[in-house]
Amino acid sequence: HRRHQPSPGHNGDGRMSTTVWSSWLFQERPQLTFAEANEEFESLPENERFRLMKERYGQEEDIVENPAFISDSLQRFDAAMDSIPNKEAYETALFINPEYVESRKLRLAFLRADRFDAESAARRMARFWEAKVQLFGIDNAFNSHLSLFDFQDIDFPALACGAIRLMPQLDNAGRGIFCCDTEQYDPNPDSMIRMFWYLMEAAIFSKDDRRSESVQKHGMVAISAVFNQNNNPHVWTPSRLKAFATGFSHAVNALPVRFVGIHRFHDIGGFRKHILEHALYFMSQQLRKRIIIHSISDIKNTYELAAYGIPMEILPCQVGGSLDFNYQEWIHDLMFEDSHRLRAGLDVNNETWEEAVKECEEKVELLTTLMKFV
Repeated sequence: HRRHQPSPGHNGDGRMSTTVWSSWLFQERPQLTFAEANEEFESLPENERFRLMKERYGQEEDIVENPAFISDSLQRFDAAMDSIPNKEAYETALFINPEYVESRKLRLAFLRADRFDAESAARRMARFWEAKVQLFGIDNAFNSHLSLFDFQDIDFPALACGAIRLMPQLDNAGRGIFCCDTEQYDPNPDSMIRMFWYLMEAAIFSKDDRRSESVQKHGMVAISAVFNQNNNPHVWTPSRLKAFATGFSHAVNALPVRFVGIHRFHDIGGFRKHILEHALYFMSQQLRKRIIIHSISDIKNTYELAAYGIPMEILPCQVGGSLDFNYQEWIHDLMFEDSHRLRAGLDVNNETWEEAVKECEEKVELLTTLMKFV
């Protein structure tokens, strides 16, 4: 049999070769250098920079949420929602699942994400339903709880690869933390965005109400690095990188949570630097101005992140922390919760009950198999 020949400029596994990547980056140069990103931050008004710095260091003042304030905020949110002219996805969600869409818990999460700016929170909710329909389809977007069993089999490698890991503990400022290994990412950008969305909902709407409330009030912090230097970064073709960077930005602007800091550790020189600068180009300004660049040599410097209110003992060993975090067990716990919730909601007298349970068991088996390779 004649072996398949890779297309020009690509490796046999579909990844773009270093030569073509470098040529594409340097000739067309759709990128934003670190210096340019820093200049963009420094050009912001002084009060805006001061506010962002307080966010980064976890020193924001808490908003006092007394009953009168919350009642007034919810009324302003509802009025702002009514004033948005085009919100078809929201209106569909309201028709299909009114109890959830109009719940105090959900509306309050959106208000907290925008520091009780009712107009911004309402626009975020409209984007939320639009993005959720695009990512998960009509059949799954309007459920009160997003389940792992709502995903297609093609999406499970993105979860099993462990590229995005939600940490079990909050930082000193009560913020949620997730770690990203950019070289473990699954090559399918859509699957990565769907799994990112699922994990963020798990943080925002945790079964632990106190934890959820803290994340909603204080936001999320991301720590991004190349933890496994043996992997090849060229899985990031230009089209995949653009799709992930833009998709990540859209998701962050739609989810009811604030990203108050994105700590990126990288090798100052080298090929990965240009990949990151290309990703910066496609990110929204709202994300770019929250990125803090560190040298990869500082990743095990306990003072580097501790200065931002992130103690190393709540981080995994890959980033110099001491947390013994079993990712496989955590995913299996999520699967068990979803499975229990799914079975509890099924009508055993329905003729599709056995089929639904069988599909559930097959997905558990598939993910269990994939997790063995993490």
